[in-house]
Amino acid sequence: MSLISARPPEPGLLRGQFLTNYQSNNGMFGASGLMEGTAKNGLFGRIRVSHKNAGNYQNRYDGLVYGSAYREYDINGTIGINRNWGYSQLYLSNWHQDINIVTGERDRNGRFLELVRTGINSEELRPVSDATLSGRAIELANYQNLNHTKASWNTITKVGSGNISAIISYSQNRRQEFASTLTPGQPALYFYLQNVFYDLKYYFGGRNGWDFTIGGNGLWQHNQNKGLQVLYPGYRSWDNGLFLFAQKKTDRLRINGGLRMDIRQMHINQLYADSNATFAERPFRGSELRFSGLNKTYANPTASFGATYKLSERWTVKANIGRGFRAPSTPELSANGEHTGTFRYEIGSPNLHSETSWQGDLGINYESPSLSLTASLFQNRINNYTYSEKVFDRFGRDSIVDPSRPILTYRYTQGNAVLFGGEGQVSYNPQSARWLHFTTSYSLVRSRNLSATADSSRYLPFLPPPRLIAQVKFTKTEAGNRWRNLYAQVEVENNSRQNQALLAYGTETQTPGYTLINLGGVAT
Repeated sequence: MSLISARPPEPGLLRGQFLTNYQSNNGMFGASGLMEGTAKNGLFGRIRVSHKNAGNYQNRYDGLVYGSAYREYDINGTIGINRNWGYSQLYLSNWHQDINIVTGERDRNGRFLELVRTGINSEELRPVSDATLSGRAIELANYQNLNHTKASWNTITKVGSGNISAIISYSQNRRQEFASTLTPGQPALYFYLQNVFYDLKYYFGGRNGWDFTIGGNGLWQHNQNKGLQVLYPGYRSWDNGLFLFAQKKTDRLRINGGLRMDIRQMHINQLYADSNATFAERPFRGSELRFSGLNKTYANPTASFGATYKLSERWTVKANIGRGFRAPSTPELSANGEHTGTFRYEIGSPNLHSETSWQGDLGINYESPSLSLTASLFQNRINNYTYSEKVFDRFGRDSIVDPSRPILTYRYTQGNAVLFGGEGQVSYNPQSARWLHFTTSYSLVRSRNLSATADSSRYLPFLPPPRLIAQVKFTKTEAGNRWRNLYAQVEVENNSRQNQALLAYGTETQTPGYTLINLGGVAT
């Protein structure tokens, strides 16, 4: 997926936008306001402020579900300049979310329970009141506080016969999880992650139909534990990559390909634990070394090649093949403790290898002034696919690390896997009625864990169901002297039953099909 920044307005133009939405199930109200403008000398600016606030959602089985309320705040802005030599812009944003955590705990009558402080060092579960269920309050003893701040500088300028582009950004992510009434304001888990990203490219001027790009990019990460508990140790990582990309265009054929070399250097702190399953990155009374730390380097080449050929003025075929690479993450390498979000004991493996993959896809397109058709098939073969599996003892029973906390144990392991599927889309915008747009699309993704030993674990997790989307949109460029870019749309989204779920260990369940109807409209 590629995200393209919105273009600034034309010079001398100042404009605004206000959007709002409402969801009846949880009473969610959202609002977003935008103001942007460009001066005649090329200077431009944009600012957007957004807010969401929702109560507990409800379903046919539980009614209102305690612990599902949330609220969000977001502010972001851009300032920059456009000139003949190129452009340069600075982007700033801050996103904040407070979200309750649904635990599902109930009394014998089926009523939801909440934690209540009963003394200096004591707390207990009590039934949730009707007022709390129907309210929007964030439960301070059981919620996540998420905050993401980012600053990014992006510029592109002409140099010689080509262009050079540069992106440098810094982001800070703070994730706090609160789990007790006895420690108000003190998060049980607090991950403090900092990122510095850079991307430098030089685009050579095209010659004889050839275009070349060389460049490099990298990411520095530093994650620290600042909470009362430690889920996995802090780490530092440093990714760097160099690449060369080339493409050739003729009247009927377009080919492109690239080569890339990536290196990841990782340093992971040590992890200590005591008999009460208390974890820390430094030794403490009664603790023993659970993870000795890690310094490791992963390196892999990747490549891709693609071609597009025009069979006629309206028919085009496309084909691509590429090799991918992913180094293991810190939890996969070093986890050795209870994950409070999944309520299971996770064990990492410091000997994991890099994931590598080969993917190929084939597609065909038809394009006419009124009708557009696309269809494609793909397959992705993954070697050293990393996943977690349940750990059993020598008698075939569930392995329990801490008898006082009888939660199941999972270990990260590797095997081979394959993903395959296809998608198609039909778009109709008749020449005689450009105000009418009709689009329908279908997508299907299937998977196999080739290392699975049981039918219940043969599928990969988190796969979307087969999906069919149909949309009718009506547009009008202007209405009177005040309104511009009007449109109204009706969209029907049908998600089929997903019966290819990862059933092993109760990880997933098969889900029934459902249909969503979306209505929308905008005027500026």
